[in-house]
Amino acid sequence: MKRHLSDDEDNHSPQLDPPKSRQKVTSSQIVHVNTIQRAALDFDHSHQCSVSLATVNIYCCLVCGKYLQGSSHGSPAFIHAVENGHHLFVALDDVTFKILPEGDTLSDETARRAVDDIAKSLNPPMQIDGKESKTLIANVPYIPGLVGLTGDASAYNVIIQLLAHIPKIRDYYRHPRAGKLETEFRFVIRQLWSPYLLRNHVSPHRLIQAVKKPTNNPITAYTILVNRLDKENKDDIWRETLRGEVDSADKPIPFWYLSIDVSAPQIGSDDLLEVQFDELFKTKYGEKGKYSIKKLPHELLIVLNRKHDSQTRVVVSLPSQIVIKDHKYCLVSVISQKAQSWVYSGETPSGDWSTFDGVKVSQCPRQVIYLEDNRLLLWRRVLSPED
Repeated sequence: MKRHLSDDEDNHSPQLDPPKSRQKVTSSQIVHVNTIQRAALDFDHSHQCSVSLATVNIYCCLVCGKYLQGSSHGSPAFIHAVENGHHLFVALDDVTFKILPEGDTLSDETARRAVDDIAKSLNPPMQIDGKESKTLIANVPYIPGLVGLTGDASAYNVIIQLLAHIPKIRDYYRHPRAGKLETEFRFVIRQLWSPYLLRNHVSPHRLIQAVKKPTNNPITAYTILVNRLDKENKDDIWRETLRGEVDSADKPIPFWYLSIDVSAPQIGSDDLLEVQFDELFKTKYGEKGKYSIKKLPHELLIVLNRKHDSQTRVVVSLPSQIVIKDHKYCLVSVISQKAQSWVYSGETPSGDWSTFDGVKVSQCPRQVIYLEDNRLLLWRRVLSPED
């Protein structure tokens, strides 16, 4: 006679083992995850196939780090998997993990958890609370936001650091943007503030390559980058944050920055001259100056144009705050010249100041930074209850 199970018996019936075929899939996926070599990975350089030179549908081999196109039969990635026995790849466009040559998507929950850090390295979240993190390679401690930039393009590097530390700009680029240059800029910004870095430095190579205009002048780099990003942007974030207006002969002139000339008489090669920033600013932009400021931006960039015809070193004495047209501004970052390269220094979320010299990041008292050969000064408006 056929026996019918009661509800209680049915609810407590033993679980059947998964099919052997599924056990194999799960087991093989874990094996492939164990072949990952994080030290070989680098997601900063151009997404280009090392065989076909294609720039679409690119996968990264997680064993050796090579960029290869496609996943279908006969593609460079497929052939690489067959010939080298490297089976786990990640698609650089949508961060999908694939096993080749089978073409299976990484689906095992344990395996997916094991590659979560790689996924977040490719699609970095931001962390702005000042808490320490550790690199995915070698567990080197670092603080998101206090990350150096590699490469010889120091003029672009310091401008990228300056823009990445403007809260309005940084927070705006948490979300995807349509423009090609904006996409590359957003990736670098998110990397600089990411707690999931492979290494404790970032390469802006893809962004600088997208700009295609090399320069060793930071104000030129700033003008090129901001103008290009503003042109692509649909929400006027750049104009709302950095753009102001001055009146000259009753004609409004928009600006991304203001400039002040710093010169000194020929006194002697060993002489040192100190001038007050407030006096320089008022001479050009005060009530009796040549220009009248009509509209002030939230972030005011001021460039110190130093004349090189004098051997006298001029130190511009910088206050921590200034008042312009009843608006208070705080000095939050400076860019200074060091031999033939450029150095960025800025206030960190903790309130301390740090200096970014290439990949090297170190704390430095603001009083010392103020005495450097400073060329660009970024002032942030202190918002009042009416703003």
